[in-house]
Amino acid sequence: MGIHSVTDIVATRTLASPDGPIRVLIGRPRPFDETQPDGDYVCPFRIEGLEEPPVEMSAGGVDSLQALVLALGMIGDRLRASGKDLSFLGGPELGFPVS
Repeated sequence: MGIHSVTDIVATRTLASPDGPIRVLIGRPRPFDETQPDGDYVCPFRIEGLEEPPVEMSAGGVDSLQALVLALGMIGDRLRASGKDLSFLGGPELGFPVS
């Protein structure tokens, strides 16, 4: 399993765009090294429909919460950087933080 593999999905969100739906899938934060569960964590995510091939990235943190928060920020930044007219539930607020 690669570091960016989203295998255990814990959250999803579908956004609307003029080109069709954009799906965001967030994987369970997990130890970067499974043999060291008290070490750093990684939170993988995948964005489908934003570009081809789909965006597959991950954020690292000192614990699972930091990895998750950083992943949410990376998603927000990536969505904003796309320049696409995206919406969620009919509005412009997508629900992801941006830096």
